[in-house]
Amino acid sequence: MNQLTNSRFITYPSTVDDHQYTIVVIDATPTDLAQIVLFCRTSNKNYDIYLYEGDDDDLQWLHHTTSHASKVLINEKSSVTITGYPADTFDASASNSVLTHFLQYDSEN
Repeated sequence: MNQLTNSRFITYPSTVDDHQYTIVVIDATPTDLAQIVLFCRTSNKNYDIYLYEGDDDDLQWLHHTTSHASKVLINEKSSVTITGYPADTFDASASNSVLTHFLQYDSEN
Protein backbone atom coordinates (compact mmCIF):
# COMPACT_ATOMS: atom_id res chain seq x y z
CA MET A 1 0.00 0.00 0.00
CA ASN A 2 1.34 3.45 -0.93
CA GLN A 3 1.70 6.04 1.76
CA LEU A 4 -0.47 9.11 1.16
CA THR A 5 1.47 12.16 0.06
CA ASN A 6 0.95 15.74 1.05
CA SER A 7 0.63 17.12 -2.45
CA ARG A 8 -1.33 20.33 -2.61
CA PHE A 9 -3.55 21.76 -5.33
CA ILE A 10 -3.46 25.55 -5.29
CA THR A 11 -5.91 27.60 -7.31
CA TYR A 12 -6.12 31.27 -8.14
CA PRO A 13 -5.83 33.53 -6.18
CA SER A 14 -4.17 31.44 -3.43
CA THR A 15 -0.43 30.91 -2.93
CA VAL A 16 1.72 29.04 -0.42
CA ASP A 17 4.96 30.19 1.18
CA ASP A 18 6.60 26.88 2.06
CA HIS A 19 7.18 25.51 -1.43
CA GLN A 20 7.45 21.85 -2.29
CA TYR A 21 8.37 20.69 -5.81
CA THR A 22 6.12 23.08 -7.73
CA ILE A 23 4.39 22.50 -11.05
CA VAL A 24 2.12 25.07 -12.69
CA VAL A 25 -0.56 23.60 -14.95
CA ILE A 26 -2.34 26.00 -17.29
CA ASP A 27 -5.77 25.28 -18.76
CA ALA A 28 -6.06 21.66 -17.68
CA THR A 29 -9.22 19.83 -18.73
CA PRO A 30 -11.29 17.77 -16.26
CA THR A 31 -9.63 14.65 -17.69
CA ASP A 32 -6.18 16.17 -17.13
CA LEU A 33 -7.10 17.01 -13.54
CA ALA A 34 -8.29 13.46 -12.90
CA GLN A 35 -4.95 12.14 -14.20
CA ILE A 36 -3.01 14.51 -11.95
CA VAL A 37 -5.05 13.50 -8.87
CA LEU A 38 -4.47 9.82 -9.61
CA PHE A 39 -0.76 10.48 -10.12
CA CYS A 40 -0.50 12.29 -6.77
CA ARG A 41 -2.27 9.46 -4.98
CA THR A 42 0.32 6.98 -6.22
CA SER A 43 3.48 9.11 -6.07
CA ASN A 44 5.79 8.97 -3.07
CA LYS A 45 6.71 12.63 -3.53
CA ASN A 46 4.98 15.82 -2.47
CA TYR A 47 4.03 18.40 -5.06
CA ASP A 48 2.54 21.87 -5.08
CA ILE A 49 0.37 22.00 -8.17
CA TYR A 50 -0.83 25.44 -9.15
CA LEU A 51 -3.84 25.37 -11.45
CA TYR A 52 -4.42 28.37 -13.67
CA GLU A 53 -7.29 28.92 -16.06
CA GLY A 54 -6.64 31.35 -18.90
CA ASP A 55 -9.81 33.25 -18.10
CA ASP A 56 -8.50 34.02 -14.58
CA ASP A 57 -6.63 36.86 -16.31
CA ASP A 58 -4.21 37.71 -13.50
CA LEU A 59 -0.75 37.82 -15.03
CA GLN A 60 0.82 39.03 -11.77
CA TRP A 61 -0.37 35.88 -9.96
CA LEU A 62 0.76 33.72 -12.87
CA HIS A 63 4.19 35.38 -12.88
CA HIS A 64 4.51 34.85 -9.11
CA THR A 65 3.64 31.15 -9.35
CA THR A 66 5.83 30.44 -12.37
CA SER A 67 8.80 32.20 -10.73
CA HIS A 68 8.72 29.53 -7.98
CA ALA A 69 7.89 26.62 -10.27
CA SER A 70 10.18 23.75 -11.13
CA LYS A 71 8.02 23.00 -14.18
CA VAL A 72 5.30 24.76 -16.15
CA LEU A 73 2.82 22.81 -18.28
CA ILE A 74 0.52 24.53 -20.76
CA ASN A 75 -2.37 22.92 -22.61
CA GLU A 76 -1.52 23.30 -26.30
CA LYS A 77 -5.03 24.70 -26.88
CA SER A 78 -4.48 27.48 -24.34
CA SER A 79 -4.17 31.10 -25.37
CA VAL A 80 -1.82 31.71 -22.42
CA THR A 81 1.87 32.09 -23.23
CA ILE A 82 4.78 32.21 -20.82
CA THR A 83 8.02 34.06 -21.49
CA GLY A 84 11.14 33.89 -19.39
CA TYR A 85 10.39 30.44 -17.98
CA PRO A 86 10.79 27.06 -19.62
CA ALA A 87 7.38 25.57 -20.33
CA ASP A 88 6.22 22.31 -21.87
CA THR A 89 2.97 21.86 -23.72
CA PHE A 90 0.61 18.92 -23.32
CA ASP A 91 -2.39 17.59 -25.20
CA ALA A 92 -4.80 14.66 -25.08
CA SER A 93 -2.48 12.18 -26.83
CA ALA A 94 -1.00 9.37 -24.77
CA SER A 95 2.56 10.35 -25.71
CA ASN A 96 2.15 13.99 -24.67
CA SER A 97 -0.53 13.91 -21.96
CA VAL A 98 -0.25 15.80 -18.71
CA LEU A 99 0.20 12.42 -16.99
CA THR A 100 3.16 11.57 -19.25
CA HIS A 101 4.87 14.80 -18.17
CA PHE A 102 4.21 14.14 -14.46
CA LEU A 103 5.62 10.63 -14.73
CA GLN A 104 8.72 12.02 -16.42
CA TYR A 105 9.22 14.68 -13.73
CA ASP A 106 8.70 12.11 -10.99
CA SER A 107 11.37 9.81 -12.41
CA GLU A 108 13.87 12.69 -12.81
CA ASN A 109 13.69 13.81 -9.18
